[in-house]
Amino acid sequence: MKLMLTLILTIINLSCFAPSLTEDQRNPHLYYIFECQKIEIDKYLLVLKIMDCISGIETGHDDSLIGGSGEVGRFQIMPATFIILSKKYYDMVLDNTPLNRFKIAFRRVLELTDNYTPEQIASIWNCGRPEWEGKRGINKHGVRYDVPMYVRKFNKQFSKPENRGK
Repeated sequence: MKLMLTLILTIINLSCFAPSLTEDQRNPHLYYIFECQKIEIDKYLLVLKIMDCISGIETGHDDSLIGGSGEVGRFQIMPATFIILSKKYYDMVLDNTPLNRFKIAFRRVLELTDNYTPEQIASIWNCGRPEWEGKRGINKHGVRYDVPMYVRKFNKQFSKPENRGK
């Protein structure tokens, strides 16, 4: 009951009482209340936990960061990937805003949870493949990567009872 109440309060937050806020300033969880009705609550919470861990590892939850390879926002989504996933999930190219990156990340992680474990999802997020052993090097943009280290960081974050001290 407490978990459900916490989720409801998170979803409602102050967003619905603040119509003057721009779309990107509102709590993104509000936009997924309808998605939540379509999927079981445990799966919804799993998706948000995976997203929180990925966001923490990628940027420390900072939407303003641009990576060395050109990836954008808290989830470090490449612009070309954003366009592909935007068309896949919404049949159109969305504006590359923090809220839309959240929506794309949510839909992508939700889709991946049907076939992969959380650590495989972390690997897919980092290198595009579910297997991570021995995947280290320098990418075509000259940026060093170490997928096993990324997955270890993910597992450390994911195993915490609550993310970011909430």
